[in-house]
Amino acid sequence: MAETSSPLEVLIQDVQSSAAQLLGLWTQKLAPMPLVTEIFLAEHGWCSYVRKEEEQKFLRSSALLPLRKLGLEEMASWLPLAAKLEPFPYIANLKPTVVQVEAQVLLTALEGLHRRLHSNERPFHEVSARGVVRAMKAARVAGVQALAKEGLTDQSAAEKVLRDALSYVDQPSYHERIVQLVSPVLEVAPGVCGPDLETWLAIVKKIRNDQSHQLLGAFGAAELGPYFVATTSCKWILILRILLEMVSPEDLSEAVRKSQSFMYALANMDEEHVWGEPGALGTFTAAGSEGGDHEKGADQ
Repeated sequence: MAETSSPLEVLIQDVQSSAAQLLGLWTQKLAPMPLVTEIFLAEHGWCSYVRKEEEQKFLRSSALLPLRKLGLEEMASWLPLAAKLEPFPYIANLKPTVVQVEAQVLLTALEGLHRRLHSNERPFHEVSARGVVRAMKAARVAGVQALAKEGLTDQSAAEKVLRDALSYVDQPSYHERIVQLVSPVLEVAPGVCGPDLETWLAIVKKIRNDQSHQLLGAFGAAELGPYFVATTSCKWILILRILLEMVSPEDLSEAVRKSQSFMYALANMDEEHVWGEPGALGTFTAAGSEGGDHEKGADQ
């Protein structure tokens, strides 16, 4: 029931489609189509809406979080969050496509998700945004003057190059964004980035640069392993980081520990041999054992 008059396609997109994406994230299954839709019209009351014939299936089980814990309260809190995070829930629910395309989409999505969740993050946060703009203008003027002294005659070209170079100076780097985004995920899902974060970051950043700037000519078996690892890990990071906005770290950690699909993902990444022991799965199981030992010690 809409508070104000809204087109049907807007209601379906903002409510039903968004709700379906949460179900896909929550269960790690194909985001379902709605089985029943009713629209409240002031003149007629509740009216059934029947879409064109499509295959409709019941969602009966989950491969991640328990369906019984997803109710109307959670769905209601999800809708404004989904509007803030769109289109990233849809990207997280995408099925595998061409591996290069999938890698570029997912690696870009991680950066975009960080922007949505940490929109006020600035390296020069102690200085006002206007203050930074003034400082960068002063730097630009000084740079142009210095280049002119060195013999540069086209000062307008220097002005443009320096303006472009300094335009993003008050924004976190890709490396900083990904580290901040991944950190809470590693708390609930150790091993999702393999046994070593820096090794994983090197893989991800190389692929992002290769795809963004089309630096990679041939694509063969040697490239397939790192790309598979990057797409698998980034997809899970996207899923889990979104869910952390809805679910407590404790509940999500428990769900991950019970998730066979997550275990398979870690094991499959290890099969590509892009990193050494203990591997992604070994890192995950070792963290679980340490957690269990701590709990036993606390009980004793």
